[in-house]
Amino acid sequence: MSFAPIDKIHQALHAFHIPSTDRTRSVPSVHYCSCSADGNMFQCLVYNSDAADAKLIGIEYMVDESIFVTLPEDEKKYWHSHKHEVSTGTLVCIGLKGAAGTVAAGIKAAGEATGLSRTTGGGVPDAAEQKVMERIYRLYGKIVHTWPDPDAPLPLGPPLLMMSTTDTYPGPSCQREMLRKRDEHYGIDTESKRKHRHTFLDLDYSIAQGADQYDATGEAPEFVTRVERMKTESK
Repeated sequence: MSFAPIDKIHQALHAFHIPSTDRTRSVPSVHYCSCSADGNMFQCLVYNSDAADAKLIGIEYMVDESIFVTLPEDEKKYWHSHKHEVSTGTLVCIGLKGAAGTVAAGIKAAGEATGLSRTTGGGVPDAAEQKVMERIYRLYGKIVHTWPDPDAPLPLGPPLLMMSTTDTYPGPSCQREMLRKRDEHYGIDTESKRKHRHTFLDLDYSIAQGADQYDATGEAPEFVTRVERMKTESK
């Protein structure tokens, strides 16, 4: 018995997911992510919090832009960019483990020892988080929430396709209070993160064609269930 897939999880992220066809809702989401050997694909388990009794509400796949642009055009409608989340500071790295965690701890210790540590809050030093954000900035994600309403006692109903925030749809008004609570919980200053990230991100970076299609159309796909006759083997 091997726990290798779980043991590969090396970073924790926090962001807000938006139902594809309902931009009035926002779901705080904690991601526990592992990375492929070539570094071009991430797989994330998504929970509604980092508490011991957190609900496993979904999954997110993130791929490098070089992979996203090769996807069939009809597939791209399910994918979103991360440019807005990263550049505004709403997507944050809240934990690192393994080699990355060791490096982060070293950066933090060195900064504290020299008095030169600069931090925008949270448990991950800015220098370590910068490496993570520079990577995610150019990744494209596909999110499915199998627990549509995290407040429900069980995962009821069909799964939801989720998206990210964008310049056109920066997030519903309800997200402001969620963001305040997130920052208070983790000791984060999102506005400071936004300003800091603007010092190293390419803000002129153009999102790959085919992602965030709802920005232009005002429409988005959603999963709809239907009942069909089962296929069985001939006897």
